[in-house]
Amino acid sequence: MHAPFDGVFPIGFSVLTNGRHGPLVRETVRVAIVVGAVALFGYCVKVAWDVLGQLEGVRLVDCLRALQVVSVRDAVLCLVGYGIGKELLKAVLGTRRS
Repeated sequence: MHAPFDGVFPIGFSVLTNGRHGPLVRETVRVAIVVGAVALFGYCVKVAWDVLGQLEGVRLVDCLRALQVVSVRDAVLCLVGYGIGKELLKAVLGTRRS
């Protein structure tokens, strides 16, 4: 019979782990991912700042108008930026504690 599925797929990246260039390739991929995440986070922060600028003239009484001012794309980018920022903060704090 088959073993029960535990939710983990063993994946081997022979290019990233074998050979004398393995550590260099791993580090390069890691840096590229971090730079990409920071760039995406920066773009989301810019969009969030623009959204706050658009909402500057909307009073609390005019909440319905606020929904008309902010597009769905902007709202989604704000949420994505919040999630990325939270994960980056956790990664930085986790690295410092280690």
